[in-house]
Amino acid sequence: MVTLAICFTFIGFYLNYLTSKRAQLTNDFLLVWAKQKPKRTKISGLLLLLLGLTCTVYCLGWTSGLLSYSVILMTFGSLIVLVSPLHFFTLKRTVILALVLFLIEINQT
Repeated sequence: MVTLAICFTFIGFYLNYLTSKRAQLTNDFLLVWAKQKPKRTKISGLLLLLLGLTCTVYCLGWTSGLLSYSVILMTFGSLIVLVSPLHFFTLKRTVILALVLFLIEINQT
């Protein structure tokens, strides 16, 4: 469940980053959609961020959930701002990474 919260937070922040004027966009499917519909992209990003917060608070409780969510948000925010201009994040790489993390989380329980 924590992996889902991390994925929701990552995708939500990335969608909000794509609506920025300074973001350097290529012709990927998600980037084209974000460029064509910036209002829907911002709303989707904010809803995913809220969903990530809800999952984190549900799994860890109020205090540790809010603290963990703020750490997750700061970590992925700085990662996206630093690495995204290098066009490292593609849909395929992101899905593979999320699946690997999800499998590791399932094996730990």
